[in-house]
Amino acid sequence: MLAMVESILEINRMESGKIDLSIANFDIRILVQETMSEFDILARDYEVGLTFISDDGIPQVRLDKDKIQRVLHNLIDNALKFCPAGEDVTVKLKSPSPDQIAIHILDRGPGIPEQYLNQIFDRFFQVPGSSSRRRGTGLGLTYCRLVVEAHNGSIRVENRPKGGSEFVITLPTMIQKKEAKN
Repeated sequence: MLAMVESILEINRMESGKIDLSIANFDIRILVQETMSEFDILARDYEVGLTFISDDGIPQVRLDKDKIQRVLHNLIDNALKFCPAGEDVTVKLKSPSPDQIAIHILDRGPGIPEQYLNQIFDRFFQVPGSSSRRRGTGLGLTYCRLVVEAHNGSIRVENRPKGGSEFVITLPTMIQKKEAKN
């Protein structure tokens, strides 16, 4: 209950424009791999594979490490909750252009009915009748959207043709330029 209240308060602050970002350059590959490693035991318990695929030459990204790591944590956790045993959750890291990166989180769960795709990032929204291994609060995807938008990025979800969901986060690289010394 305390975690839910804290999430509500944090989301309220972000929605009112009061989000403090501690921005620094990070190797997004390392951040993704570190986050994925936190789920090794849970994935084994669920009998779900975890796969990481990355383009070569992914640039560093200016971001708030803790907040983006929590976004990744929420999305990977959701993918594992809905992915059936014997399937994989895949995280793909791409660089569609020199000034942005894209993180794709794919699962083979039930997907999201079309009529709910536009609501999935709304506060407290949960797909009616959806079944997962654990029940959430309906706040995780709202948090993800607000943090990604605070980084001048975007987040979307689409259904995969052969079943499951694909969440895509796009972030600008915003590589810090070398500052002149006084």
